[in-house]
Amino acid sequence: MTQPSQTTSARQWTAALPLTELPPGSRQVWKIDGRQLLLVHTAAGECFAIDNRCPHEGYPLQQGEVQDCRLTCTWHNWKFDLRDGRCLLGGEGVRSYPVRSHQGVWEVDLSDPDPEQAIPPLLKSLQEALFRHDVGRFCRDGVRLLQAGLSPQKLLLEIALVDARFAEYGTTHTLALAADALRYLPRYSGVQAMAAMAPVMDLCAESNRRMPPRPRPSAIRGGDWQALCDAVERERLEEAEGRWFGGFEDGRSRQEMEAWLFQLLARHFTGFGHSLIYMVKAGELFDALGDQAEGQQMAEIYGSLLVSHLLGTREDLLPYMKPYFQSLQARWEELPDLWARQKSVGEPSRDWFESVLDGKAKPAVDQLWQFLEQGVPVHAIAEVLSLAASERLLRFDVSLDQNPKVAENWLWVTHRLTFAAAVRQACRRCPGPSSLAFLFQTLAFIHSGRGMDLPRERRLAPTSQSGNWAALEAALSEQDAPRAVAVASYLLNQPELVPELEIRLQDRVLSDSAVRPIVQAHLIKTTVVAFEEFRALSSHAMAKLPVLALIRLLASPVQERRLQETVGNSIRWVAEGIMPKKLTQ
Repeated sequence: MTQPSQTTSARQWTAALPLTELPPGSRQVWKIDGRQLLLVHTAAGECFAIDNRCPHEGYPLQQGEVQDCRLTCTWHNWKFDLRDGRCLLGGEGVRSYPVRSHQGVWEVDLSDPDPEQAIPPLLKSLQEALFRHDVGRFCRDGVRLLQAGLSPQKLLLEIALVDARFAEYGTTHTLALAADALRYLPRYSGVQAMAAMAPVMDLCAESNRRMPPRPRPSAIRGGDWQALCDAVERERLEEAEGRWFGGFEDGRSRQEMEAWLFQLLARHFTGFGHSLIYMVKAGELFDALGDQAEGQQMAEIYGSLLVSHLLGTREDLLPYMKPYFQSLQARWEELPDLWARQKSVGEPSRDWFESVLDGKAKPAVDQLWQFLEQGVPVHAIAEVLSLAASERLLRFDVSLDQNPKVAENWLWVTHRLTFAAAVRQACRRCPGPSSLAFLFQTLAFIHSGRGMDLPRERRLAPTSQSGNWAALEAALSEQDAPRAVAVASYLLNQPELVPELEIRLQDRVLSDSAVRPIVQAHLIKTTVVAFEEFRALSSHAMAKLPVLALIRLLASPVQERRLQETVGNSIRWVAEGIMPKKLTQ
């Protein structure tokens, strides 16, 4: 990667050294205004100037070896082309500066590169670092991009675009984490914003390491939603993508294309609900970017999301999901009429919360139909489902996470809450008959998770215990879940303490407490969604449930490495014919 020396701004030729002090075959370090530049006059008579500090770890390049126009850093064998700073072996390049001889003096142009010229090669270097999962390099490139004037929001978009273009099966958790990182930016300004963006880069790099760009089909213009829907239903990927890009090229608005996607996602519950979560997060990212987001970028990111939806498992067609979706499929044509019955007020009956968690599937589904027939507002139903998902997370049997013979773990149960929250937000973002289908998806997802619950006699009964952040932090560190939940409950009862609690927990999950990028991503996203739901559900008596469930997660052991678990499952399946055990399917 070359860090450009040319600039469209005015030249700043500055006298460096007399010609006599830098004869052919010599080099010297020139210090000015806090900078260290290395001037090299080759035996062939050419003179070059580069930063003296190696871009890798800052060791002096002055100590390196020069052969023709190639300089080798002694410390780690990185090699650079003196003519333009390009890195020939190693990672990113070193900045080079134009040099000229003028009136017996070597002069160096110290003008700063124009951002329009500096940013593209830095983005290319960042992409190379993500491709290789080179953590040090993508962190350094991120800092340089922020210094060059790229906004943190735009940098998050660029990372999401890498994911959209390279993810083999479409959008990954990278997109959702990019949107969650936005919450940190008001407190992490300037180059400090890299603290919030590094986990996004790390996850993107791990998910797409050394993957080739996914082929993009030609746009198919002149189509409509039904043509796109038919292509998705028949799993004709190339046609579906082509029609998606064609919709944007036809000049359809972001709002219209989001409505198309929303309706498509309502048709099937795919891949643990990831598609809807990603759609909501993409909307948050584009909202934050405003005019910085271009239509083509939206088409790419939403298009990758469409790919992940089309290729995902259609959970609603699996046997364990039939009790929840049979009636929805049979009554699909009634949804517009039920939507028209929506009232401005009303709420589900109090017993439905327990029915969603512990009752039989059919009565819970039948009650949902009754609420819709009565005109109970979608948002009121979605709020109760969010609370039920929080309770499911609070009840999770931690021993399952450590059980190598069981598929379910902490990540499985957190998805119930993040999906329920996404449904609540999506129903407000894209109101219409399709939103009713998401209520059935949420009910099915939460209710089917009963097998992950602790036995009733072992469930945590939330109490309140006075304390401060230090007391909560101690309980979290000691993995004393009952005490942590009790102290958190007390803090949540003090409105003036909630902002600090949220900030402290955000910073805790941003730290390196988790090893695997995907685990840290889930800790961050669960923290973000828990407080969002706490605020959104403030009128409910159980509004604290999302945060209390989060606290129990953070105060519990989380199994990250599962290599031997995979070995055991492989032996049982391949050698013994025993399928992996699942409690929720």
